Amino acid sequence: MSVEIVRPPEDTAEINARINTEIDSLNTKTARDLLRAVHESVYHLNPTDTVKLMRTQARFATLLVKLSEQADISSRRIIKLTLILVILTVVLIFFTTALIIVEFKK
Repeated sequence: MSVEIVRPPEDTAEINARINTEIDSLNTKTARDLLRAVHESVYHLNPTDTVKLMRTQARFATLLVKLSEQADISSRRIIKLTLILVILTVVLIFFTTALIIVEFKK
């Protein structure tokens, strides 16, 4: 059994570097890979191992952020497509109305 000793970061630059490394690795992983990593770290915990637990919580938080960003992108796409569909419907209504008017004038 190995015990991992983690020293607290001495400055905010080191903290930011660790955070940026975690975020960069997030972009290369799928949501399923991140979930697998979270569950694997949970099953490898010792009862007194709080550092791994805190890391697991941080990974879960990054997973939630990634999923919410993807949901936001999807929502924006759906809104744009809905707007385009409404515009096309209005254009078709005008063309249909114009054709009906032309047909009845004959």
